[in-house]
Amino acid sequence: MFGKYVFFAFNGKRVLYDVLKAGKVMMLRFISQTILLFFLTIALSGIGALVQVNFFSGIFLVLEDVKEIVSALVFVLLLYVNFRYCFPDQLAELRGRNVLSDRYPVWVKQYIFFNCALFVEEILYYTIKDLVSMSEVFYRLLGFVVFASFYAYMMSGDEFKVKR
Repeated sequence: MFGKYVFFAFNGKRVLYDVLKAGKVMMLRFISQTILLFFLTIALSGIGALVQVNFFSGIFLVLEDVKEIVSALVFVLLLYVNFRYCFPDQLAELRGRNVLSDRYPVWVKQYIFFNCALFVEEILYYTIKDLVSMSEVFYRLLGFVVFASFYAYMMSGDEFKVKR
């Protein structure tokens, strides 16, 4: 029996607890969470790039010709934002440390809010399109109203108010 053991009472029984073994389990848990978070960040960046390109290709017909190039550029931008700003804060939160999301530049916050509003708009767009048959113009107009209202709601938070 190696390691440092601690005795404590649990439901009236004395329990032996190996602190070093628990530390190794916690380290393994953190490593696996970090790997999962890494792949999840890449996957969400890819999905976000595809959603943005799909959204803007409906507005700008020029994007149809260069869709792959624009998708790759948006994917790289999303990877930069996610790994530069979001990933370290998520790791700090996994470790139980203070998250410093107030250090984000304003453009990063606006870009993250833009992506969130765009995801909500696209989900609503395809849900309504599957349920109700109307013209494409109505779907896009309704999607834009949802996007603008959701984006405005998120931008009305305390971090965007002018501080005096």
